[in-house]
Amino acid sequence: FLMRKQSRSSFFSQFPSPTPQKTLFSTTSDIVVNALGTDRPGIVSDLTKSVTDLGGSVGDSHSTKLGADFSLTMLIHVPSNSAESLKASLHNMEGMSINCIDATPAVDSNLGTKSKGF
Repeated sequence: FLMRKQSRSSFFSQFPSPTPQKTLFSTTSDIVVNALGTDRPGIVSDLTKSVTDLGGSVGDSHSTKLGADFSLTMLIHVPSNSAESLKASLHNMEGMSINCIDATPAVDSNLGTKSKGF
């Protein structure tokens, strides 16, 4: 097994660039969504589609079937300019009671980003 000598820059170029970190002026919003409704096939798919259709993604989630009802809590990351549209879309879902909580970290220009205390 022979190793060929590589320059430092060519060695590191084979690895993908790290994901950009949030800046002081974030362009994404974090939303905690709690949904409750009568259990039915496709309920998670419908909720997730509402998120992805607006360019968002689901982070952590937890679901529970409670008798005939279904409960789902999700942490959603969505472009800030789509946050209100997403909330409206979710609130208009038939047969669901949905609560949306803004979980985007608060920004203090002197201290940087700090989390919201829940």
